[in-house]
Amino acid sequence: MKLYFAGTEPGYHRELLQGSGVKNYLGSFFYLKEFPYRKEDDFLLDSGGYTARKSGKPINIKDYIDFINTHNISYAFNLDTNDTSETKSNLKVLEEETNAYILPIFHCSDFLDKKDIKLLDEFVEKYPYISTGGVAGVSVPRSTVRNFLDYTFSKTRDKVKVHGLGMTSDWQMERYPFYSVDSTSWNQIQRWGCSASMNNGGSMPNAWTHMGTKEENKKNTEYILKKDIIHYINKEKYYTELWQKRNINWVG
Repeated sequence: MKLYFAGTEPGYHRELLQGSGVKNYLGSFFYLKEFPYRKEDDFLLDSGGYTARKSGKPINIKDYIDFINTHNISYAFNLDTNDTSETKSNLKVLEEETNAYILPIFHCSDFLDKKDIKLLDEFVEKYPYISTGGVAGVSVPRSTVRNFLDYTFSKTRDKVKVHGLGMTSDWQMERYPFYSVDSTSWNQIQRWGCSASMNNGGSMPNAWTHMGTKEENKKNTEYILKKDIIHYINKEKYYTELWQKRNINWVG
């Protein structure tokens, strides 16, 4: 199982990740103005379509195509919208006008729609590598997410590789044989004031990073960030080995 570190557009974050030996990165086209990653990095490009819709700044697909071609991107996610027909059209255009492998996205909202649920069958038949999303950062009951993923993996089984967008919860990684996942949770100390590796994910570290001088607080935050990065590196290793024991060993 590959765990990609998302939210890596700021240079400060990349320096910390690189210093910890991280090589799996996910970057968002919405935030990237250039391509700052290393040749040896394993990189996935997200369109940033969801962020664009939330911010009211739609992405021009031609700009996305130009970025993919200019930087010789190998793997990129489809530019999805709130319109299924437009999303399918974008997938076709991206496949025709770039050399990248474009990952189609099966959303939780597609699963809940009697018409769009059929998209998964189309993806499974045509693509060896797909993605699931639409649950990170939104209020979806766990039972719904579980039903959505149960259905997805009942179709893909161990024949089609699945990427989980924002799906690094332990229960998700333990229950489903993802080929890859991504998350920004390694950086939650800066955003939410909690830590994956300290205080059982509670909020105490946030107070600890605001108890001293500005320089001391910066060092404390960096200390926690480094610990959380290692936590997610170890998490990737743990679940990779767990699924290998279950005879799921994705290669390549």
